[in-house]
Amino acid sequence: MIKTKYNYEDITNLNSYISKILKKNFGKGPAACYTFLTDDMMFINIKNFITPVEEVLIKKNEEHLAHKSRMIIFDAIFEQIQEEVKRVLNIDYTSMCYDWSFKHNMEMLI
Repeated sequence: MIKTKYNYEDITNLNSYISKILKKNFGKGPAACYTFLTDDMMFINIKNFITPVEEVLIKKNEEHLAHKSRMIIFDAIFEQIQEEVKRVLNIDYTSMCYDWSFKHNMEMLI
């Protein structure tokens, strides 16, 4: 793990918040949420986070709809995550990138 000036408790609290905000907005939370920090970037690894609706869409060959709905929700909750990062770690990020793999049931926020 990358050593930072942030303590373990701050990172744990942030991971917990992110998991809760995901559960609130998607109806299902991740099995795991891990945050890694560098000097100028934050990486959030989210595991086992496919929702029941997404599972149905994928089985019906409508994966593009699962991607689109996930993008819309993440765009909507970015500000909440951004505010919590500022409050907990005193870091002000202005943009977010994300990518996920339904096949591997993982997501990465940067």
